[in-house]
Amino acid sequence: IDYFNLLCKHMDNAKLLLIGDGELLEEMKSYVEKLEISDKVIFLGAINDVPDKLQAIDLFVLPSLAEGLPVVALEAQASGLPCIISAQVTREAGVLPATKYLPIKSEQDLNKWVDSTITLSKIPREMNSKEMLSERGYNIVDEAEKLDQLYKSLLKRRIV
Repeated sequence: IDYFNLLCKHMDNAKLLLIGDGELLEEMKSYVEKLEISDKVIFLGAINDVPDKLQAIDLFVLPSLAEGLPVVALEAQASGLPCIISAQVTREAGVLPATKYLPIKSEQDLNKWVDSTITLSKIPREMNSKEMLSERGYNIVDEAEKLDQLYKSLLKRRIV
């Protein structure tokens, strides 16, 4: 929220679309009201059509303090979106060239997020993002086939 508030000082037309919920949701809503940016922040809550909503945005940001392999970051890249991801997130989540990892621990870091947002929001969507994801092993059909072949080869070795 602090990052977005700072971004609003540089981009008048900025909007923040927040997807998901959790124990801090009400606190976040109150903080957004306190900062007087309620007209720029949309809280969608938990939804089932995340890929559809990704089509409505220009840039995906994931400012997580701790995260394993975030599927939502892969979904965003599959949509061709430039991404800014917290440096605390595993590097395997970054597939597209327009994915940037940034620290998120200090006020100076927020300025880096704002600068990167301004830069990356001007980059058009990656048109062959699905191919790039497939090349990195993020294609369920291809990976299921590989797994099937592996199991069959292991069974053959065991039978012989």
